[in-house]
Amino acid sequence: MAMRHGYRGCWSFPIHSSTGAYVGTFALYWPEPRAATADDVRLADLITQSAAIIIARDIDAARLRESEERFQQFAGASSAGLWIRDAKSLEMEFVSPAIAKIYGVEPGTFLGDMKLWASLIVPEDRESALRHMEAARDGESVVHEFRIQRSADDVFRWIRNTDFPLRDDGNIPRIGGIAEDITESKLAIEHQGVLLAELQHRVRNIMAIIRSIAARTAEGVASVEEYKEVLAGRLSAFARVQALLTRGPNTGAGIASVVQDELAALAQNKDQIDVNGPDVTLSPKAAETMTLAIHELATNARKYGALSTSEGVVRVRWKIIDKQGARWLSFDWNESGAPARTAPSSIKRVGFGSELIEGRIPYELKGHGKIVIEDGGAQCHLEFPLQDGGSVLETSALRGVRLCLGERSI
Repeated sequence: MAMRHGYRGCWSFPIHSSTGAYVGTFALYWPEPRAATADDVRLADLITQSAAIIIARDIDAARLRESEERFQQFAGASSAGLWIRDAKSLEMEFVSPAIAKIYGVEPGTFLGDMKLWASLIVPEDRESALRHMEAARDGESVVHEFRIQRSADDVFRWIRNTDFPLRDDGNIPRIGGIAEDITESKLAIEHQGVLLAELQHRVRNIMAIIRSIAARTAEGVASVEEYKEVLAGRLSAFARVQALLTRGPNTGAGIASVVQDELAALAQNKDQIDVNGPDVTLSPKAAETMTLAIHELATNARKYGALSTSEGVVRVRWKIIDKQGARWLSFDWNESGAPARTAPSSIKRVGFGSELIEGRIPYELKGHGKIVIEDGGAQCHLEFPLQDGGSVLETSALRGVRLCLGERSI
């Protein structure tokens, strides 16, 4: 290039940064070969020093722009809200886009005066939130939680703030923070606690029911083998309905499944069972009560009624009726072909089946029931409203109730 412009003399001087790093070159050109004079060297030295300062500033500015761009990209992509305040006035200088979503405000709303931000914190938590911010001003890094009520939808949310000092040469001109919406985590922890308490409650209730079943079964049997058989049947019935109910939370159970599960295992052949009715889903409480009642009816039918002979038939019908301005279930159990029974004793003991049908149905399900034993077998009619009702394991419904279990005295 020098030759093209007619220059035949050149002196080059390196440009170094303050750390000694090479950052460029300064050159002097002359039309004829010559040595640099002392004035030339002083000029070059002055120019290279000035150029080093200018270049360093440009490099620093470029790096700062790159850093700011990276920070803006990070802040924009982060689901957590980032903020920076003036440590003296606590005025907000920067907020990331996530802050607007977390607090339910327009972007930039919190810039400036902190009063609007503080006004969204519920009164019970406001003093603590401000106290933690003061700790950050004093040089501490703190993590704290508080509740807000968003002005956009009046919804309460839990916020976890991490506040920390932003230091500059030992001073704290600003404080920064990271805000996270932890509402879902709080709800999950709370729900976990509820589930644990519910599990403990259910286990206690299950054990109480099993103890009652075991105790009452012992009063109505004549031998250890009979006790074993009857107790196993009743516990199996209770387990079956729990299996139905736990297929989905609070979904109840279909009455057809309850009836067929109990009868299928006891009938000598499929022609002995005649079941018909619309699809009806029972509430958990109704499903439990009905399962135990149907088990008692089916067990008695197998031992003493229509299912004790190959000629007997059990017909089960149900339908939905309108009663008292509500939907009720009408349920009928009719046996035919049962062998003749011996005359009952003068003192009749009330068994579990009778208590369930004529006592527990009115109490638990707000309905009514009746059972009679005729020559052809048991005849039972039940009616109760179809309404929501939690499992007996979720209530104190069976607390203090004796479960009277006995086939012969149904």
